Amino acid sequence: MMKKSGSPHSPETNDRTLLKTMKNIPVYFILIVLIGIQSCKDSSDPVVRIDSSFIYPLEIGNTWTYHVSTTYSNIQPDSVKKYLTNQSEDMQVSVTKNMLLDSLTVYEMKEESEDYPDSYVYYSNQEEGFVKYAYSNSPSHVLPKMNAIKNFQFHGISFNHIRELINELGATKSLSKALNDSIIYFQQPRIVYLYPLEIGNEWIYSSAEVRIDKKVIGKETVKTDVALYECYKIQRIYDFDDFIDYEYVGSDGLIKTVITVKNIAITTAESPEGIGYADMKYTVVLTDINF
Repeated sequence: MMKKSGSPHSPETNDRTLLKTMKNIPVYFILIVLIGIQSCKDSSDPVVRIDSSFIYPLEIGNTWTYHVSTTYSNIQPDSVKKYLTNQSEDMQVSVTKNMLLDSLTVYEMKEESEDYPDSYVYYSNQEEGFVKYAYSNSPSHVLPKMNAIKNFQFHGISFNHIRELINELGATKSLSKALNDSIIYFQQPRIVYLYPLEIGNEWIYSSAEVRIDKKVIGKETVKTDVALYECYKIQRIYDFDDFIDYEYVGSDGLIKTVITVKNIAITTAESPEGIGYADMKYTVVLTDINF
């Protein structure tokens, strides 16, 4: 015998019962379920996040490996291209030890690559920020072991590698003629990153020969071989607009640097006044860490 429509076991009755039950579920319970689902999604978020509690990971033994490249664009005239060669290398930065400088405990960070002499920079995490105090054998961007010809000019500065230009603008010189253990102190320690890192924060990085300000201008996600990092994007601000410098700082430290220098004059020994112009781009990207 067929069951009558609306009987306790009919499909219609089951559907109506389900709908009635759902209507009786409190709205807040549904919201809790939705939040739980969203939390599950967030837990699988592939991006390594950073927040304002960040401090630089200065632990002895920490090592970062970077791929460094220099490329040229907007070359004028075309005949100048034969003088320019894109370059790339790998660089390793390691926290080697801590030591006392004028009664202050600092950490030595060693930079090394195949084509350049080792350099040493001395940092400390202070309440106000990540501070650079001194360097040995030129900091952060050392000069080639053998390089005597000046090939470029930028705002009256002659140089043959963008690292040399960075040294000049930062008022730090190569110590290739000095003893390897010579330590040069900054007259005024430099705040590399102001704590806490927050969008909009701005500070004076250097007031030496060329004033350099730094500003946290936003957050960006940076893809590397190590991870997908959420980064604070920090701009170095100069008195001229044709030197554009960005640093990207994530939870594991410096993740990426991009420097673009526009309208560089290309010179030769025969034509010191210049034979053309080009834009130069210098990129440093994290490829490996050991922590």
